[in-house]
Amino acid sequence: MQVGRMVRQFLMKPWELHKAGEIDVSGIETVGILLGPYRNLTTLTAGMLALHPHCQVLNHAGMRILPWRMLNIFRDWTPEKMERFKRYAVYISGRGQRGDYGGSITYSHAFTREPLAGLCRERYGDRLVKREIRSLVWKESLRVANAMRRWNVDIDRLLSDAPELRFILPVRNPLDTARSNLRTGKTAAFQGLEDAPGLEQTVTAVLEELLWFARLARGREKNFFHYFQHSWSGDTAERLASFLGLKPDPRWVDDSRKAFRVGGGYEYTRAQLEHYLHEVDRLFDRFPDFRKNLRAFTGEGQR
Repeated sequence: MQVGRMVRQFLMKPWELHKAGEIDVSGIETVGILLGPYRNLTTLTAGMLALHPHCQVLNHAGMRILPWRMLNIFRDWTPEKMERFKRYAVYISGRGQRGDYGGSITYSHAFTREPLAGLCRERYGDRLVKREIRSLVWKESLRVANAMRRWNVDIDRLLSDAPELRFILPVRNPLDTARSNLRTGKTAAFQGLEDAPGLEQTVTAVLEELLWFARLARGREKNFFHYFQHSWSGDTAERLASFLGLKPDPRWVDDSRKAFRVGGGYEYTRAQLEHYLHEVDRLFDRFPDFRKNLRAFTGEGQR
């Protein structure tokens, strides 16, 4: 199956790049990259951003971008490669399919439910590409993070070359993220996690992923943004829009409030909660604000 996909890409890529070359991306001021574990509110966040009139969102498609040096902005960056990536990302975000192949965020599972589906349909109908794009956002979180680590990306050099890059991390309750990864078979995407892990090992992997982001973000707040599930509000939406160089359109802020719906959490044993709190304290000892907010998911304050 994977070989067949690569052959198909090899045959289609020249045509796709040709069509993408016709797209004007001169108005794109920022390129947002969602990071973090899967099942961590990345799809919901991307979906809310897609409701903004000047934000274009690409869902997944890492398999169609990362292996291709001509498109991979994390390896041997050049201005020409960034422009090619923008055009290609906008082009394929106007079509595609659900799953790893990717394309429009409207094909994701989040748009099979209300109110997100209805809000998008009411404002944009069947239009998949915005008329005026000022921010391009790519949602391929853990796959991109794994690639950045594999290639030892020098983040300071990358941001010096491409200051328009903006990295975004939503933070769902890590216990729920871990349980959801186990339920959906996504644990294989974590680097270094053993086969058939338990909840405790998966929780630690989730927290380590959040810690990697926190370390990158320190001192680079202009290019890194995170929010916690328990603190989402209209103000958070406005700050996220500003972070991406977007005006906090009042209708969009209101729509984002309506769309931000997270399913009920799971129940955990006292031993599982104690493991979580122990790992939070161990890993985030140098990030007290992060630690406080992570502990808040269990109703515990900062020690």
